[in-house]
Amino acid sequence: MHFVQARVKEAVEHFGLVPSLEQEGMSKVQSRILEAIKAGGGRLYFAPDLGATLGISRISVLRNLHALVAMGKLRRVGSRKTGYWELT
Repeated sequence: MHFVQARVKEAVEHFGLVPSLEQEGMSKVQSRILEAIKAGGGRLYFAPDLGATLGISRISVLRNLHALVAMGKLRRVGSRKTGYWELT
């Protein structure tokens, strides 16, 4: 298991995924993604690792990340290669 994936999974298991973050217009998957990012320190470096941790595809993660950006919940910092997703 990749180090980051292990850390995210550990944080998710430790803090749990609370559906209380679900807001109008936000899906359960998007709430789970935000919870996992919060549990991981507020930053996400590898979307495929998050997908594996949550049991969803990489494409699903990316689609939901872009929807969260459109909602103003996340922003992309840096380049595609060296950047990361950050909570706003």
